[in-house]
Amino acid sequence: MSDAFDAVMADLQAEFQAASDEHHAALRAAQTAWNRGDTAALTEIRLRAHRIAGVAGLFQAGAISDAAEAVERAILDHRAEGDVAVFLDTLLEILPPLAA
Repeated sequence: MSDAFDAVMADLQAEFQAASDEHHAALRAAQTAWNRGDTAALTEIRLRAHRIAGVAGLFQAGAISDAAEAVERAILDHRAEGDVAVFLDTLLEILPPLAA
């Protein structure tokens, strides 16, 4: 690969890692809202999971990408709330905030 490509990829990876805190906090907030009965929070969870799955896949962070994709699929497939919750908990465990 070229040096320019490598530099761009390194910058993107650093941005993804820096966004980890934001993704984690947003997912936790949406999870809390969903647990309180706000079904619209599932949309936020699904959209975040979709973004995380795509970017993590780009950087070959397979476990994160797979966990995020499982959350998204569970929501799109209208799986039981318990299934979605388990997949979301798994994603949150492997996508810790950087400050943790």
